[in-house]
Amino acid sequence: MNNKNDLIQISDKQYNINFVLMILGRIISELGTSIFTFSISLYVLSTTKSAALFTSVLSFSILPNILTNIIGGMVVDCCNKKKLIVGSDLASGAIIFVFLLFFKLYPSNIIIIIIFSMGLSMIQSLFSLTMTSSIANVVKTKQVSKLNSVFTAYGSTISMMGPFLGALVYQNFSMAVIFYINGFSFIISGLLETFIVFYRYNAGEKGEKKNNLIKEYREVFLYLKDTNQVRLLLIINSFLVLVFAPLGAVIVPYVSYNILNVSELQLAVIQGSLAVGALIASLLMTFIPTVNELLKRLYIIIHMQTFGMFLLCLPILFISTDRTKWIVTIFFSGCLVFLGVVGVIRSIPIFAYLQTSVPEQIRGRFFAVQNTSFTFFSFLGMWIYGILLDKILWIYLILASGTASLIVIGFLQLCNREINGVNVEKSEYNP
Repeated sequence: MNNKNDLIQISDKQYNINFVLMILGRIISELGTSIFTFSISLYVLSTTKSAALFTSVLSFSILPNILTNIIGGMVVDCCNKKKLIVGSDLASGAIIFVFLLFFKLYPSNIIIIIIFSMGLSMIQSLFSLTMTSSIANVVKTKQVSKLNSVFTAYGSTISMMGPFLGALVYQNFSMAVIFYINGFSFIISGLLETFIVFYRYNAGEKGEKKNNLIKEYREVFLYLKDTNQVRLLLIINSFLVLVFAPLGAVIVPYVSYNILNVSELQLAVIQGSLAVGALIASLLMTFIPTVNELLKRLYIIIHMQTFGMFLLCLPILFISTDRTKWIVTIFFSGCLVFLGVVGVIRSIPIFAYLQTSVPEQIRGRFFAVQNTSFTFFSFLGMWIYGILLDKILWIYLILASGTASLIVIGFLQLCNREINGVNVEKSEYNP
C-alpha cells in the first residue's frame, strides 16, 4: 500500500470541485449515450425484426470487453488514471463521428453497426474500469458508498429520461442528429474531467516495472483464493449477471416492441421504469450510514429480486383486453421498478465493499477480472435468451430463469449460510 508520502494534499474546496465535475461529466455523457443507445436499439429492431439478430448486435458490442478488461486492468494499475478517464471520453466522441460517416454511406448495414459498437464499447469499458478503480482516489473511504449511491441516482435519472428523449428524437429527427448529440456529449464530458484532481497516486504511476500478463493476474487470483468473502461475492454477482442482464437488454425491449406491440412512447415508459426503481433505491442508500447490514441480508435481497422476475409474467393476463397496451405497459413498468429497487440495494453494498477492501496495488486488475467475468456471462446470457426467444414462449423462459436462480442461490446459501464479518474498510492484504 502507499504511504503518507504518496498523498497529494488537496483542500475541501478542491474536493467539492472534484465531486461536481465528476457528476457533470457523467450526466452530460450518459444522457447522450442513453438517447443514442435507445435510438440504435429501435433502429436495429425495426431493421432486423429478429431476436437473434438483435441479440447479435448487442452481444458483439460487449464481447471485445473481455480482451479490453484483461489488458485494461494492467493499464489502469500502471498508468495515470486521470489521463485514461479523459482520453477515453474524447476517443469515444471521435469514434461516434467516424461512425456517423460510415452510417451515412451504409445506413442498413448491420455489420458496420456491430463493428463501431464494438469499438465504442471497448473504449467505454476501459473508461468504466478506470473510473471504478479511481473512486477511492477521489473521495474518503467512508464516502465511497455514498458516492456510488449518487452516481447510481443520476445514472438512473439519465436512464429514465434517455428513452423518452430517445423516442422523441427518433420520431422527429434523423439518426445523424442523434450521432451529433452523443459525440459532443463525450467531448464535453472529457473536457470537464480534465479539471479533476486525484489526491492519491497509484503505485504504477511512480514507474514500477510490470511483469508479464500471467504473472500480473496470478497475484489477483492468489488474492481471490485467500479471500473467501470477496470470491463468494464475485461468484454471486457473475451468476446474477447471467440471469438478469438479458432482462433489460434483450427480453424487455424485444417482448414489448415485437410481441406485445407497444408504441415507441410506451416502450420508453417500460425501459425507463428500471431506472426509476434504481433511482428510488439509490436515493434511499445515500441515507444509510453503513452497508454491513445489507450485506448480511444479501440472500434475502437476491430472493426478492428473483420474485420480481416472476412478476414480469403478469402483463400477459391483460394482453387480450388491453387494446391500447397501456395496462400492459403499467404492469410491466411496475415490475421493473421493483426489480430496479432491489437490484440497486443488492449491488451498491457489494461494490462499496470491493472498492474499499481490495488493495489499491491490484485494484485495477481485480476489477478487470470482475468486469471480464460480467462481460462473459452477459454475452452468454444474451445469446441464450436471444436464441430461445425465437423458439420458446417468453413466459416459459422467464419462469425457467427464476427457478434456476432459486436453485443456484439456494445452493450457495448452503455453502455459506451468511456473510459474516464483512466491514467496508481497507483490506490489510499485502502481497
